[in-house]
Amino acid sequence: MNPVVLELAELDFNVVQGMFKGDLRELSSRWTNLGLAQKLSFFIDRLTENFLWTVGCVGKKPVNME
Repeated sequence: MNPVVLELAELDFNVVQGMFKGDLRELSSRWTNLGLAQKLSFFIDRLTENFLWTVGCVGKKPVNME
């Protein structure tokens, strides 16, 4: 395999992974502030699983080149 293509693929993976980590960090902060898992006894606290399912269904986020 071409090493340049491999390097670009790794960079793309790292950028997308960083974007998803940032989204999950922000979502987790908001989720914690809401406190629904503690307030509602029937509520299942599975934020990360739901986030990953959504990412899997929606696909890759577009990258803004500013």
